[in-house]
Amino acid sequence: MASAASLARRRVRLAAALPDATELIRGTLVERWMRCGKAGCRCQADPAARHGPYRLLETTVGRGRTRTLLLPAVEVRAVRAAIGRQRRITAQLEQISEANWELLSLRVRRARAGAG
Repeated sequence: MASAASLARRRVRLAAALPDATELIRGTLVERWMRCGKAGCRCQADPAARHGPYRLLETTVGRGRTRTLLLPAVEVRAVRAAIGRQRRITAQLEQISEANWELLSLRVRRARAGAG
């Protein structure tokens, strides 16, 4: 198990390395090819002739409800980067939380050892 000092240094390092949180988005970038509603369109009979790709940003809100936003091609790169920042921040926050849990665990064990 790591020492309290090394855990404290680790969480400070992780917090300092957090990316800018102003440009992040929680969600998934999805690419879809779809059939249209026109009866005579070739996409109805030939799956390879479907229309697209359509790029969608999907995110879950509330109790399993999904929000979907059709993205113009010029936004795809920025959205992909914002999703990546969100995922990195989430992973780093999990690591900080784990370090804090270990620090708390050390303090509790020391307090119990001193009381006993």
